[in-house]
Amino acid sequence: TRGQTSDGNPPHTGTYYMTTNEGGAGALNTSTYVYQDLTPLGDYKGKILTFTAFLNNYNTDTSYLFIDDGITRTFSTGVTGGAVRAWVLDSVTALIPFGATQVRVGHMNQYYFNAYQLIDTASISVTIPIFTRKKASMNLIF
Repeated sequence: TRGQTSDGNPPHTGTYYMTTNEGGAGALNTSTYVYQDLTPLGDYKGKILTFTAFLNNYNTDTSYLFIDDGITRTFSTGVTGGAVRAWVLDSVTALIPFGATQVRVGHMNQYYFNAYQLIDTASISVTIPIFTRKKASMNLIF
């Protein structure tokens, strides 16, 4: 759902934000979420990906960002809602393995029915890990 300033929840920036109205119950509602697949997949393999966004939820549950590489889904620490509506910056970082089958970034809530979660001003950064090589030697004695 696209929210706007007229619905009583001013966006973090600009005119619009995204609202997820997720229902269900459980420790983490992993079946209902919003996401974006990043392509081409090869551009992200072996790199560190950070997904950052401002979250605003006004229920008592927790809202999470995630990165899903098709092998592992990595979650942010999350933003817990409450009576005060405020935008809070959250982020999640993951090293995308060479065996990844997808690169998906997204947002989901903890478990409340009709948990209105707002997301705005999302960004993605990609860095290349620096690996150092150590010189190794082996002594063979015959």
